[in-house]
Amino acid sequence: MSARDPVVDWTEERVAVIRALWNEGKSGSQIAGYIGGSATRASVLGKLFRLGLMGNRRVSDNRHPPTPPRRFSWEQRA
Repeated sequence: MSARDPVVDWTEERVAVIRALWNEGKSGSQIAGYIGGSATRASVLGKLFRLGLMGNRRVSDNRHPPTPPRRFSWEQRA
């Protein structure tokens, strides 16, 4: 087997599964674990990238809200 041979057989069923799981918010590792076999996190993320799905999910992280800009004046330093 050469480096260019596909490791995972991306059937239409598997592609539908990774699309659905990705849209549910599952990670690449979780999807690879669900698919099993020779699927790895990297192979799942590569397929998602080739399908054009990698950039369409936003992560909502409210733990670190944006910091407002500081207003600085020389009078405050005196």
